[in-house]
Amino acid sequence: MVSPPNIETPVSSVTLVQGNILHWVYHEGVEVSLAIAEEEVSLIEPFHEAHVGGPTRLLIDIRAVRSMDRAACKLFASDRIHDDYQVIALGLVTNSSASAAVIGNFFMKVFGPKHPVRLFKTEDEALNWLNLFV
Repeated sequence: MVSPPNIETPVSSVTLVQGNILHWVYHEGVEVSLAIAEEEVSLIEPFHEAHVGGPTRLLIDIRAVRSMDRAACKLFASDRIHDDYQVIALGLVTNSSASAAVIGNFFMKVFGPKHPVRLFKTEDEALNWLNLFV
């Protein structure tokens, strides 16, 4: 069996699942600044182009994130990311920790990306919702 394509960044792992879902998992305790977010984008964009090349659903697990600054959130919610990745929908997996829930809610309410975004407690719940956008 062939493993799905994946890429490692300094702060996350991204795996292509179910054809066009980028399953993005942050490493434990990371603090995401604008510089780190820009580096992630520069590494993941060519991966997306090579393996998806079209509309994408994002499953991003932020449970392990310690913090994400406002500028990083703004980049991730930007038209550039929406357009370059051709994002259809984003499922954010959070937990009851204050940091993950605050980051998720802040991202959704303050920056309001063009695509649908929902918060989930589990990856399975997020995948079920993302599969509505096929």
